[in-house]
Amino acid sequence: MKSALRRYGPPLLKILLSAACLWYAFTKPDWQKLAASWQRIDLFWVLLALAAYTVSKILASNRLSINFRLIGIHLPESRNRNLYWLGMLYNLLLPGAITGDAYKVVVLGKNPGTSRRSLTLAVLLDRFSGLLSLLIIIALLGICIFPHSDWMMLSLPASLLLIPLSASIIRWLLPQQSPGFRRTLLLGAGVQLLVVATIWFLIQALQIQTQHIQYLFVFLVAAATSVLPISIGGGLGIREFASIQLAAWLNLSVEDALLLSLVFYGVTVLVALPGFRFIFRDPLRESN
Repeated sequence: MKSALRRYGPPLLKILLSAACLWYAFTKPDWQKLAASWQRIDLFWVLLALAAYTVSKILASNRLSINFRLIGIHLPESRNRNLYWLGMLYNLLLPGAITGDAYKVVVLGKNPGTSRRSLTLAVLLDRFSGLLSLLIIIALLGICIFPHSDWMMLSLPASLLLIPLSASIIRWLLPQQSPGFRRTLLLGAGVQLLVVATIWFLIQALQIQTQHIQYLFVFLVAAATSVLPISIGGGLGIREFASIQLAAWLNLSVEDALLLSLVFYGVTVLVALPGFRFIFRDPLRESN
């Protein structure tokens, strides 16, 4: 009984939390306004969002490849991308936001002489390089929205200070990963800027006329909260809950904020769909 609870309890709690957050999020908007927002979606901008997000994932797979090479795993870029795409699909299908990363560790850890600890650290550092860039972008947007806030003014230098601090900690604790810190950080910045472009394209698709910076801020803060492995589907539910709350706080349309989050989720699903072909076929042996 205890082993069953330990095995199935956490995933069940994540499913329940996501369901509760989605239920809450869908009780807040005016459904007529939500339907009107849906009907005015411009598919041209959605296609641009799909393109930008796809490129962001290609850059992200290249960033992960650098982290793998630093620990002695030299995958051909095509196979690394296959593995990354399957991991992205698992992030959307399974409870928690790190299931795809766990899958990569399990698969690559089967190779003789490969340390799962090193693999886990490489994957976590890959995540961190993206999150660090995201925090800096959020701080910049926050200053634009709250130019007279002392807390926001402090957030930018504080987030920038994390760069040399992180580099020093990695150099001290993980010297093997240290040579790639600058490259992965730059790629992480590129990934997040493409995500910003994706959201901006979706804002245009929804034909939101004003307060674009505020909507970007709301979405990116909500996206940062969805990184926590406490939900299903790559943050589904948590992101929508946070979007609703932040939109209400900033006097934005909760309907547009919710729809922006849901359409983005649709984009992530569409981009991840090619990973399906590797569910029953080894992504590391796939010929291209």
